[in-house]
Amino acid sequence: MKVVSEVYFTIVICSYNPDDRLLQRCLNAVSRLAHHGFGSEVLLVDNNSNPPLANRLFVQDFLNTKPDSKIIVAEQQGLVYARIVGISQAKGEYLVFFDDDNEPQSDYLIEIHALNQRYPAVAAWGPGTVPVDFVDGIDSRIKEVAYGALQGKRENYTAFACLRQWQACYPFGTGLCIKANVLAKFMEWFNAGKLTATGRNGVSLASGEDLQMVMTCIALGYAAGHSPRLQVVHVIPGKRADMTYIKRLSYGSNLAFHTSIAEVLPEYAEVVNSQLHRPRRFAFKSAKRYLSALLTGSPAKMVNTINYIGAMSSLYRLYHLPVPKIVTAILKHAKLL
Repeated sequence: MKVVSEVYFTIVICSYNPDDRLLQRCLNAVSRLAHHGFGSEVLLVDNNSNPPLANRLFVQDFLNTKPDSKIIVAEQQGLVYARIVGISQAKGEYLVFFDDDNEPQSDYLIEIHALNQRYPAVAAWGPGTVPVDFVDGIDSRIKEVAYGALQGKRENYTAFACLRQWQACYPFGTGLCIKANVLAKFMEWFNAGKLTATGRNGVSLASGEDLQMVMTCIALGYAAGHSPRLQVVHVIPGKRADMTYIKRLSYGSNLAFHTSIAEVLPEYAEVVNSQLHRPRRFAFKSAKRYLSALLTGSPAKMVNTINYIGAMSSLYRLYHLPVPKIVTAILKHAKLL
């Protein structure tokens, strides 16, 4: 079989103070990834973990059994900085990003390679199938909303697009695969200060850097999509299987949404202007929805409310407007500020 490239895929695993059980599952899954006619390397990026990843025996075992793997350290805190370090040292034509709580199916690289060959205009792929494994269990009352908040997916078909607004088929960070030349442009823009999303940073659950990587594909004229042929299990421990974490994650993800896209595609700010609610309407809808969620005790209503407040706050941030005081009070009551 003809070898496509000496290093076709660079697998980048970014980690900060991981749950050892999850990281070990991730590394075991990466060790089982099949290769048919192409090579790969693994970069394990330590974003200041304490203790360092290199001090963990199972990490050393992984490195010793995979000569095409190494640990690199990203000293500046924040997921985007870890990813930038990985991008800067990658040798592959495509980079595949796994978080330390991701468990890819063994044929993941084979399926991406097949998709790349069939759809050369698509520069970013993500999994269409993302089961969520709550390893320590979860309250059945919040399981469904947690599934959605934690990027669970059950798609039935391959889809992609090249539209300059976010589409349902565009991939998130879990299992994200992107062409190296696109990421070179992303890194150039980030280093120049054009892009500001830092991703998760310590205890902060803000996001946006994965969204900006995908939208860079679109800005360069490529398409992005997902496929059910790509499967990654998202492994969630008990400390992240509660409403406190889900609310923080939902708020952080939505808060970064509009501003992150507009930094990549400046015309986007004009496109979404009609979605902006005036302060009185924003405050009224937020208060009404939040009170209803509290009175009914509905996890779905609460997450929908937080999603609304986060997304609208993102628009206010985009247009440099102050968030209404009532909304700020709600966020403080919900322990999101």
